[in-house]
Amino acid sequence: MGLFDKVEKGLERTVNRAFAKAFRSEVQPVEIAGAIRNAMDDRASVLGPGRTMVPNHYTIELSTTDFGRLDEYSDSITEDLIAAAAEHAETQRYLPGGPIEIVLAEGSDLDTGVFRVRPETSKRGQASGMPPAPVPAPPHRPAAPVHKPAPARQPAPAAPRRRPRPHPQPKPQPSHLNQRRTPSPPPTSTPATSTPTTSSPPRSSVTGPTS
Repeated sequence: MGLFDKVEKGLERTVNRAFAKAFRSEVQPVEIAGAIRNAMDDRASVLGPGRTMVPNHYTIELSTTDFGRLDEYSDSITEDLIAAAAEHAETQRYLPGGPIEIVLAEGSDLDTGVFRVRPETSKRGQASGMPPAPVPAPPHRPAAPVHKPAPARQPAPAAPRRRPRPHPQPKPQPSHLNQRRTPSPPPTSTPATSTPTTSSPPRSSVTGPTS
């Protein structure tokens, strides 16, 4: 929507409000439907190609006089208003933020013939004035087993604490094994003493003439 369109709609709302104050005319449902369409166009947000998001919840605030007059037929009025809003959204290819909801409320600060539209996006689900959609019956399934909480397990008695066994000490080895054997010194050789021998003088042999 261009700037000129917004200015034009603003002037239209101002003139309608001044006209209502001057002549004290009562609000008609067709005026509310037109105001909802205008609010939908004003709040349209383009998210992408072919995706324009609009509010889906519209609160219509009425003066005390108008609210007391229309509240008696609020169910049928809101039904018609929702249908008109849905048709406008489909024509403009808008994507409402959820199911379209329209609520009539009392505005004590408003004069007779003056009303206020408060658009917002809501995902509360059920549109006002619309009967709840039938919920398909779930397929038959066997009853789920009932899981009872297991009885609390008594804590097991603490096992007696075992004392660590002392590590066996190595047995002392005999002293004669522990001591290194000192090698005995090699035997000393005593030089042999030669005993002088008395040699007898050589005997002279006298050989006489043989006869």
